[in-house]
This record gives sequence, C-alpha cells and structure tokens, in this order.
Amino acid sequence: MTMIMQRHSPRSNPLVFHLGFVVLCVVVAAGLIFNAAFFRFVSSITLFFNTTPSEYVLLPRSVLASRIVDLEVELARIRYQSLLVAPLIEDNARLQALVDLTPNDVVGVGRVISAPPRTLYDTLLVSLSEGADVQVGDVVLFEEILLGEVIAREDTLALVSLYSSGGTKSDVRVGSPSAIVVMEGQGGGAFTFEVPRSVFLAPGDVVLNTRFGVHPLAIVESVVVDPDETVSTVYARSPVSFSDIVYVTFLRSLGTL
Repeated sequence: MTMIMQRHSPRSNPLVFHLGFVVLCVVVAAGLIFNAAFFRFVSSITLFFNTTPSEYVLLPRSVLASRIVDLEVELARIRYQSLLVAPLIEDNARLQALVDLTPNDVVGVGRVISAPPRTLYDTLLVSLSEGADVQVGDVVLFEEILLGEVIAREDTLALVSLYSSGGTKSDVRVGSPSAIVVMEGQGGGAFTFEVPRSVFLAPGDVVLNTRFGVHPLAIVESVVVDPDETVSTVYARSPVSFSDIVYVTFLRSLGTL
C-alpha cells in the first residue's frame, strides 16, 4: 500500500510538479491581468458618465481649425467696427454740446405695463414716474438701446411706438465705409433695408440711428446678396427682447426742443 501511494504522489514525479507550478503561475498572472484590465474598464466607464463631454471633443481637427479662423476674422471685424464707432460717438457728443443737449437730459423714467404681443402694432404702454416731463416726440431708451418715440401722453401714461412698427422708417448709419440708408420696421422687432454692395456689412453689425448715434437701434441678422442687383437686402432685429423691457428712459428729442 505504501509503495503504491508513493508511486502516485506528485512529489514522486518532478515533471508533474513543475508543470503544475507553471500552470498555477499562469492562472495567477492571468487573474491579476484580468483584474487590472477590468478595473481600468470600470474606471473609464465611470469617468465617462461622471464627466460632461465638451461639444468639441468629437469634432475633426479640420473643423476646429476652420472655426478658429472664423472666430479670428470675426474678432478683427468687431475691433474694426469699434474704431469706426468711436469717432461717431465723439462727433455726437460735440453736437449735443452745441445745442446744450447732454446725455443727462433725461425727462422721465417709466415702467412698462404692457408690451408686444399684448399690445398691437409694436407699441409700449408706459406708466410714468412722478414729475416726468414727457412730451409727444420724446425718444425712448432701454439700457441705452433706442426703442421708439412717444406718440401719445395722458396723465401718468405714455404710449410709445417702436421703431420696428410695420412701415415705420428711420434714417440709420451702417457698414464700412459708413453709409446712411432708410430702414423700415417690419413688426415684431424686425427691420429691413437695402445697402449698396460696395458697403461691407455682416451679421452682428450694429445699426445706429443718425440722430442718436451713440445708441444702437438694431443688429444685422442676415445679408442677402443678389448678383443681378447693385444693392444687398439686409434683415435686422432689435437687440433686446420685448419681454425683458421693464423700465424705460425718456430723452428730449431734438425735434421737440
């Protein structure tokens, strides 16, 4: 019996013992490798779901490079526009000083109690502050943005017609080189006008009123070029949403002095 057990014992056969040891090492190594890979897999999944991916992560390099070029061109255009506007601001201040009309000539402040679409024809109904010296023809501003003019005043209420009212025409200054054109309101804060094709104009450009050049009136939304025409059709919009207008300021218009 003892001889039989020694004959079948693994230790009695060195080849079997070494082979078993090698297999055991392989199993242990595979387990460690599998555990490490599994840990990295779980970590990557967790990181993916816990991190908000950037909108640019999946974009090709060529698209990103093109966007960078476009943004640099846009930045250069904005800087150029600011250089053009600066002399206009200085000239406007000089003219205001000549007629003794300064930016401090505020004749009243009011709270908007009704605005489009609750009011018709792009109008605002404004409750005036106490002692406001508001007259028909006074200009209405919201955060330095031109909105319109007073068309009626009764007691503590003023009715304001917005420049974007359908059919309302305003003389405006646009583009480079600077051009003066007639812009027409289309309703709902929208405008349209035509400009010579020689005048450079792009979406985002500011449209200034010729009487109050320091105050923006609209922002260019799109420019439609017809190869068969000498002018381009420009669509613009008010820089402010009607729902954001709470308080407005009234300035004395040059025409009502």
